[in-house]
Amino acid sequence: MLSSCSQTKYVPADSYLLSENEIIIKNDSTVAFSLLNKTGVTTDELNGVIKQQPNRKILIGKFHLWLYNRSNEERMERKIEKKQQKADKKNEKIKAKNERKSAKNPYYEPKQLVERKLTFGEKLRKAGEAPVILDSAKIDKTTKQMHLYLIKKGYFDNVVKDSVVLFDRKVDKKGNPVKVSKKDRQKAKVVYTVIPNEPYTINKYERVIADQNIVKVLKPLKVDSIIAAGQNFNTDRLEKERTRITKFLLEQGFYFFNKEFIYFKVDSTIGEKKVNITMGIQNFKYKDMVNDTMKDKPHQRFVIKEIRVFPDFHPKDDETTKYAKLTVDSIDFYHKYKMKIRPQLLASTILFKEGDLYRKSLIDATYKKFIGLGNFRAVNMKFIENEDEGTLIVLIRLEPSKAQTFTAATDGTHTNGLFGVEGSMTYTHSNVFGGAEKLQVSVAGGVEMQRLLTDSVSANVGSEVSSVEEIANTFNTLEFGPKVSLQIHRLLFVQTPLEKLLHKKLSNPNTEFSASLNFQRRPDFRRSIEEFSFGWVYHESPPFTWRVSPLIISAVSIDKSDAFQNIIDELNDRFLAASYQDHIIAGGKLSFVYNGQTDKKVKNTFYVRSTIETAGNILRAGYDLAGASYANDSLQSYNLLNIRFAQFVKMSVDLRYYFPVGKESKIVYRLAGGVGKPMANLKEALPFEKSFFAGGSNGIRAWKARTLGPGSYQDDELRYDKIGDIHLEGNVEARFPLISWVEGALFVDAGNIWLLNEDSLRVGGLFDKSKFISEIAFGGGLGLRFDLDFFVIRLDVAAPIKNPSLPGGSRWIWEGGLSEERKNFYKPQFNLGIGYPF
Repeated sequence: MLSSCSQTKYVPADSYLLSENEIIIKNDSTVAFSLLNKTGVTTDELNGVIKQQPNRKILIGKFHLWLYNRSNEERMERKIEKKQQKADKKNEKIKAKNERKSAKNPYYEPKQLVERKLTFGEKLRKAGEAPVILDSAKIDKTTKQMHLYLIKKGYFDNVVKDSVVLFDRKVDKKGNPVKVSKKDRQKAKVVYTVIPNEPYTINKYERVIADQNIVKVLKPLKVDSIIAAGQNFNTDRLEKERTRITKFLLEQGFYFFNKEFIYFKVDSTIGEKKVNITMGIQNFKYKDMVNDTMKDKPHQRFVIKEIRVFPDFHPKDDETTKYAKLTVDSIDFYHKYKMKIRPQLLASTILFKEGDLYRKSLIDATYKKFIGLGNFRAVNMKFIENEDEGTLIVLIRLEPSKAQTFTAATDGTHTNGLFGVEGSMTYTHSNVFGGAEKLQVSVAGGVEMQRLLTDSVSANVGSEVSSVEEIANTFNTLEFGPKVSLQIHRLLFVQTPLEKLLHKKLSNPNTEFSASLNFQRRPDFRRSIEEFSFGWVYHESPPFTWRVSPLIISAVSIDKSDAFQNIIDELNDRFLAASYQDHIIAGGKLSFVYNGQTDKKVKNTFYVRSTIETAGNILRAGYDLAGASYANDSLQSYNLLNIRFAQFVKMSVDLRYYFPVGKESKIVYRLAGGVGKPMANLKEALPFEKSFFAGGSNGIRAWKARTLGPGSYQDDELRYDKIGDIHLEGNVEARFPLISWVEGALFVDAGNIWLLNEDSLRVGGLFDKSKFISEIAFGGGLGLRFDLDFFVIRLDVAAPIKNPSLPGGSRWIWEGGLSEERKNFYKPQFNLGIGYPF
């Protein structure tokens, strides 16, 4: 489909399509090629300097060029003319009507003229990409830019040459023309040959600064200089040093300082391929209004003189706006109406006070804290300078947002091959008690198709609803529940001095309370979950988020149908029985998230999420210390409120690496895993909702959720969800643009779940370090991501490549042939989801 025979369809007869750029790095001296990498210069960096790039190429070819070439120029021009004539006629009528209406009514708002609709060919061209025609001027500019780029990296004596290879003019070693295939006609390749030669190194680095105030302030910073003798010369280091010094001085009261005051002199004439670098700082320049001349003076340090807050600011406010004044903690509040947020909270959000030296980091942190309160649509901070006094008046203008909002959402679901509908309604009050407390009350519910666990179902991985009777009994599963949460912008229950210290150091520390009730009615059982939690959430800096939940209490009540209870009894499966019994979970959780994607300057980013959760251990220890009697002697377990409580320790981690490929594509690597250990009070199994599972639209997509594993265990009848105590999963996904709002993906998923304790009813499910690698499932597929601005709809199709439930030697798809029976284990699975899987 994407054959290259038509790639030159719209390339003019005397021109060439740029097919490829090639960079060849040579070195005529004795310096090894590794010297080029010593300063971080790579062919990828040099490729970024090239001014003309070939048409984009994705894994299946030059899709965008192919799309552009699908248009028919002659037909498109005819249709453009027709559509333009049609639009012109409409516009003539609109103009005439506008003139008539305007003559009668001077306040009449004229109707907008219509624009010609795009033809199908134009839409193809807009979504596609025109052929890139070889441009000699851009080649010449690229050569010069590469030369300058290498100089900045210390390769002052570098040589860059360019040459063009015309595919239809190739010759052999004897100079005879070579026959060229049709697909290579009118195509060209540009070759850039780079000879870096030996880099220049730093002989000496010194500072020459006339301003003695800055010299004294910078003295402790000299030890940690980024620039040092012996290093390869690199302008990146100079820029980093300039940024570091600027950042430091902005923390020392130098309000007017910026990095443009810092300059470097580089002397490369000393010989032996060495340079001397001198760093200097210019004085502050100002205009003398009396003599109309530019003068300079030493840089001045500024102190905060006064803080003024406008809590109900509006952009239309001016000098005539009347305010009432209120002073709290030496901060003046100018308000037009009764203050809706307590001034004490607003005052505590400001991290600097009168008499402090100006510090940019505290200004930025204060801005973020005001934004984090969630009550202001805009925050503006302005400074009034008094150079004679060296003081600043800080004006903090807060434009309020709506305090109360109501949202509703509906969505379709696709779980285990069955469909459903869910919806939610949420009421939010962002200032419920006058202290920017955020109250959320939500109600969510849904209905879904679900097979009975008591039914015999083929273990076919890709099986779907197939009979009229099943379809008639759709939507037999109901889930409904309210949730109430309260977020307070303080670390409650933390000693006051410590809380004040943390409040200054951390970004928007919050205390959260949450209570929820979830009711589920499924064909085989009814389950209700009541939960209450309390915890703290805070950010150390933009990438780091901590969530500490010292108290999480949930009560799970399960009312099983007689048929389902009979299955559990017949199987005599303690693991299954423990997973579907009433229980209480009382414990806590600690989670940590590092999100490197918050730094837009970094291309290769990491994401890490780690969680430790424990429950029942303190309760169990308390009962033991008190010498309490067991509620069940055979199980040696205690009850809380006449319900057996769970006891376990669980840990999980999710690591992701986002690696860009070109300007718009990327490869995402993910490794996730976890282990949960059921302990004495409920030692048979982890609670169902705390267990691990594999498969599903966000996991190993070739299997439905909870149908894979544990280990090599094979279940001929998928009667209940597959859960385990250990989880290991890896994913690789390549993402690339197709058209402006559609992205393609190719992926491979691998992983499984296992049991910590042997189970005679799940043969092969036990984790064994000597063979678990052979029990890892593999699946692969492709997908589309539709970017609809507010969210991304994801459609993936995946098929198993290796099924660990089959006997050894026949698990890979190419082993043992594809009989009708084996085909059932390798059917593709369709996944519909919202957002990216990871």
